[in-house]
Amino acid sequence: MAIVKLGDVAHEYKTTIKNSSGYPIVGLEHLTPSEIDLVHWDENVETTFSKGFKKGHVLFGRRRAYLKKAAVAPFDGICSGDIIVIEAEEDRIRADLLPFIIQNDLFFDYAMSKSAGGLSPRVKWADLKEYEFNLPPLIEQESLVDLLSSAYETKKAYLKLIDQTEEIVKSQFIEMFGDLHKNSKGYELKPLSQLLLIERGGSPRPISEYITESDDGVNWIKIGDAEEGSIYITHTKEKIKPEGTKKSRYVQPGDFLLSNSMSFGRPYILTIDGYIHDGWLVLRDENNIFDKKFLYALLSSSYASASFESLAAGSVVKNLNKDLVGSLTVPVPPMAEQKQYASLLDQSDKSKFELKQAAKRIDDLIKSFVQQDLY
Repeated sequence: MAIVKLGDVAHEYKTTIKNSSGYPIVGLEHLTPSEIDLVHWDENVETTFSKGFKKGHVLFGRRRAYLKKAAVAPFDGICSGDIIVIEAEEDRIRADLLPFIIQNDLFFDYAMSKSAGGLSPRVKWADLKEYEFNLPPLIEQESLVDLLSSAYETKKAYLKLIDQTEEIVKSQFIEMFGDLHKNSKGYELKPLSQLLLIERGGSPRPISEYITESDDGVNWIKIGDAEEGSIYITHTKEKIKPEGTKKSRYVQPGDFLLSNSMSFGRPYILTIDGYIHDGWLVLRDENNIFDKKFLYALLSSSYASASFESLAAGSVVKNLNKDLVGSLTVPVPPMAEQKQYASLLDQSDKSKFELKQAAKRIDDLIKSFVQQDLY
């Protein structure tokens, strides 16, 4: 076992591809936090990207390293300039071990400590290459890779079960309520504006007018408070104190928040109260027309997503507003049917929670193997 620097066993791969035609294109948005596999990319689209990479290279997101984005390229392609392409020195380290070293909390902690910049801190290869860790001889690396790969495949199996559970729930929605694009069940359709109170996030009043000097602060609900994979917003990362001058609208538990730009059109159910800005629309079911779980499924369905995309078409940056959302026509099935579907969602959520916990345990085990054997 020897202490090495990342730059001793890998290098930054640099090549420029002037003609992007025919190449898959990878941006930061395609890298999944904490996942080694690359499963998203673009094809046959125009791009200004010109940085090339080869199959097997590690694609490391150098902007906002705290997002923990690093994946193995499954093909040759082109990527964003905010991605560092890392190639293993295969006479020093196995190429299939390198991703586990990089996709590790200790490495990301180091990367964050070396990042510079305000809103979008970035780290350079010149700093990453100085990262130190213990590395066994090549002949001993094989057994470690076998162990890590086996554990990772188990984790992927759990994640696949989560995806299958979600697909079952979606298919059950169609079975119970039909194809909403065709309204195959023949429900009466009404615009959301007739069913829900819909407000934009901002208001003419600053937060300082809502609260007193004795308040410790109020919840300031931002896009980043919506946790990956959750249908709820349960807490905020920031509170606004009385001296805050931001203009905002009050929201309460049970309200739906709809993102009008980032995470375009995605709904969340609030379990807290607080204040929101213009990045959100608030939908409130004042007359209890919908079961909340059913309404969430309705707003996140392919029917609603396609409708929002169509309604917001024509602008350079797609945005929703209260009038566009209010014009969406939706069915109102009997409450008994809505609750039946909500019960199915509850069962699904419990199953997915247990599967996610199992996947997390495997992920923690992988990281512990790496940290135990290489640090």
